[in-house]
Amino acid sequence: MDAEQGFSTPQPGGTAAGRPQTVSAGLARAIRDWLPQSAVEWVWWPIFAFWAFFPSSRTPVLDIKGLELTLKDALLACTALLTLPWMVLHRNRLRHPFLWTFLPFTALTAYAILTALVVGNYRGLHLAYIIFPAVQAWFAMCLAFTVVSSLPHAKIRGFGQRSAVALLIVTVAYGYVTLFPGTQFRQFERVPSDFGVPRLAGPLGLSTLLPAILLPAISYLLLGIKGVRMGILRALGVGTLAAGIFLGGSRAGVVALASFILILTAKRGGLKRVIATVPLVVLAAVLVFRIAVPTRLMDFSERYRTETYISGLAAWTQNAATLIFGQGYGEMWPWYRDEIWLFKNAARESRWLHFERTPFGRMLAIPASTILLILVETGVVGSFLFGLALGSQLLPALRRPANYSGVAPLLAPGLAASLVIFFFDAVLVKAFPLGAIWWAFFFVMAADLSVQKHEVVKAKPHRRAPFRAPVPSEALAVNHRAGLR
Repeated sequence: MDAEQGFSTPQPGGTAAGRPQTVSAGLARAIRDWLPQSAVEWVWWPIFAFWAFFPSSRTPVLDIKGLELTLKDALLACTALLTLPWMVLHRNRLRHPFLWTFLPFTALTAYAILTALVVGNYRGLHLAYIIFPAVQAWFAMCLAFTVVSSLPHAKIRGFGQRSAVALLIVTVAYGYVTLFPGTQFRQFERVPSDFGVPRLAGPLGLSTLLPAILLPAISYLLLGIKGVRMGILRALGVGTLAAGIFLGGSRAGVVALASFILILTAKRGGLKRVIATVPLVVLAAVLVFRIAVPTRLMDFSERYRTETYISGLAAWTQNAATLIFGQGYGEMWPWYRDEIWLFKNAARESRWLHFERTPFGRMLAIPASTILLILVETGVVGSFLFGLALGSQLLPALRRPANYSGVAPLLAPGLAASLVIFFFDAVLVKAFPLGAIWWAFFFVMAADLSVQKHEVVKAKPHRRAPFRAPVPSEALAVNHRAGLR
């Protein structure tokens, strides 16, 4: 009887003995959920840790026919090349993102290289220095696509959770170094004293770039962790990441955070979640302002970017050809070789304040905007391909209803808000490791949409011919013929 009903015979101490087994089984399951779920992801996390915590050095470590590569750039390129065959073989696992994001961004990269070859004005630089940033940006996208496509469909959500927690750890570490500069950890950015605020930065990126990946992490932690028990941890995580944005002293980051709140309010249709989070953000801002002088955040006059934007738009609208096809990739900002030289000679601060004189006016020597760079150097053609690559996945995710059970709506508000950073700095075409992380969040969102789309198509019933009741005259004719027989 016991065996038939599925019960075991009680043993002495059975209840006490069974409880540790249940606890250990739950702990083992939790550990499995937090571990990487594919061989490619096992490769991804050591590289992520190297990018995030290894002190940056722009000293070239690899010379390929005159092209000097830094250690981090060489690591990204080699890893992407090694994992590229696996991605090509398994591209159908994420067919929709492959067709509508991977291929348009690949076409944009090819078009950029083509325009660089056609224009051919390299200002005395080797061609490799012109086209390498475009190729490296494509490598970053490829690596992120490979990592996400290697995951089982049921484990995509877990990768987003691990990524958000990893960035939370990075923010805490960078914040500690920023507030206590006596530590031996060498920062990536040497901040000029006239900024009037200690700025959060690290080997992963500058203070103006970090909000681009912190916002998707905030979005996931705020919307993806449910349950009362996890509410305190969620609040602490969101507050810490928001404090990191304020501590960075980036005005674009603050505007992007405000945009995230507006998108979330419009998306959710209610203020409950926002009202619960705003006090934490305000508290974090007050703490930051108590530590740092807020003149940097309150001063929105930026002559460097303003002159660059005005001159760049003048170059883009020079004539109909430049409007449609652009000036040519690398024509306005051949920045990679200059940055290698500046870092090699320890001239870090001057790279930001260095102007180049062009026929259209003064411009910064490095691209001050992802959107501006693509618009000016590749024109309407490149801008369309870039907009297609992002909009084809982001817009459907933003339109998902609030009761949608996937992970796409959890990341979409943060990714949409991070596009504000694209207007103020070259996220994808200059900071390659950070760009790979942003693409990883993006493809997690796109993968969820692809899986849901595939399941909906599978669940649709096959179309059958509709039943049509015979007209009375037809029925009488049939009965009459039957009677004659």
